[in-house]
Amino acid sequence: MTSIELAARLIRVFEGLRLVAYPDSGHVPTIGFGHTKDVKPGDTCSFEQAQAWLAEDLAPLIGLVKDRETLEAAALLSFGYNCGAGALAKVLIGKASLGDFTHDRKGNELPGLVARRGLEAALIELGREPGPDQIGMDWLLAHAHTIFHSPITEGPIMILSREALAEAVRDGEVGHRRR
Repeated sequence: MTSIELAARLIRVFEGLRLVAYPDSGHVPTIGFGHTKDVKPGDTCSFEQAQAWLAEDLAPLIGLVKDRETLEAAALLSFGYNCGAGALAKVLIGKASLGDFTHDRKGNELPGLVARRGLEAALIELGREPGPDQIGMDWLLAHAHTIFHSPITEGPIMILSREALAEAVRDGEVGHRRR
């Protein structure tokens, strides 16, 4: 799996799919998997259109992370998709950190963004360690829905802390599927 494919999976889980435009937390009309360009209240789209917009919105970010390991690049793409190319560029050159982007446009800290940034930071850390890509990616993909989305809150959650996730990868527990 490529970093782009993994990033798209992360984005789909975090953003969710909405086929009718809705105002996001900052009252920006949004549709599909978090697409905002040229969206008006009442707009509708198909699943196929939402997928196409996701690819289109990711495209300008790919070049910024092309030399990164798979997990790190996927996490950075997820972050850039959510916060924009400018925020991603600031993080990449060290002028900001992921934790600086856990607030809405009004300055309110959002638990979903805290969880998302925590997961992205954990993936970046795992991506920088030698050899975690395949083990970590297999486990994350096998458990992504459980980790990132709660049917109760209808939003993203993170069951494992960054430390617990990193420890599971180091200890080789990642990839063991319990059914």
